Amino acid sequence: MDNFKPKTPIALLVQPHKLQRPAHTMPAPAAIWWLGSCYIVRYDIDGYFATRRGIAFLQDAVARFIETYGPEAVKLATTPQRPPDWTREAVLHLRDFVAGLDSLKRKRANKVPLQKVASTNFDETFWAMKLWVERQLGQNRIPTEAEIRAIGEAYAPHKERSTIRAKARSIYRWYAARGFELTPDERKRTVGEKPMTRQEAARVATQTRMERAKARVEAAVNLLKMQGEKISVRKLAEAAQVGHTTAAKYLRELRAQGVV
Repeated sequence: MDNFKPKTPIALLVQPHKLQRPAHTMPAPAAIWWLGSCYIVRYDIDGYFATRRGIAFLQDAVARFIETYGPEAVKLATTPQRPPDWTREAVLHLRDFVAGLDSLKRKRANKVPLQKVASTNFDETFWAMKLWVERQLGQNRIPTEAEIRAIGEAYAPHKERSTIRAKARSIYRWYAARGFELTPDERKRTVGEKPMTRQEAARVATQTRMERAKARVEAAVNLLKMQGEKISVRKLAEAAQVGHTTAAKYLRELRAQGVV
């Protein structure tokens, strides 16, 4: 018990393709959960923030982090119920968390309670989850109920999880009953003026899989840089959860572009 150190967790949903700064410039997180082309990170901040002044400092830090890396790329979230895909012992002082972050352009941002930062999307949570499913189906991919729930938790992190679970279950069952087809207004995918043939649909699906794998590799490169590790095909394949051949292919491309 003498070694116990109080800490405050902060979970953020990161969409790497929308970041205003490279992901490897972020502080090293304590845990990471992969969610396809995006992921959730958890930072453990040293200490509890129970006083009004402490809460204000923490709110300011989170608002600066989101504004620095992009409001479209980083959002408050809750951690998934499953174990993280990557974890380490890392407790940050608040001053280290905010080091290098931009100052707030909107001074009123640090007056918004953390509980309300993400709850502004409360009425849109269901549609955010449903539209995300539509995008996945449009890419010839059937998402799991757990993934739908994770998206809902990311959009409304302070909402009751039982409510999010019910929404996710309802959405998943609705699409399952319809054979996971797109809703009528989005079901017709065309090339020029003609409906897609099976060969064209297969080509689109293959291209989508390739783009998704490349996005995972690029995100894994950023994570390995963040951890200060040497980037190899083996480590990249493990971090991105792709095959060695795929990891080697995109690593060559990234090196040719000067990214690695």
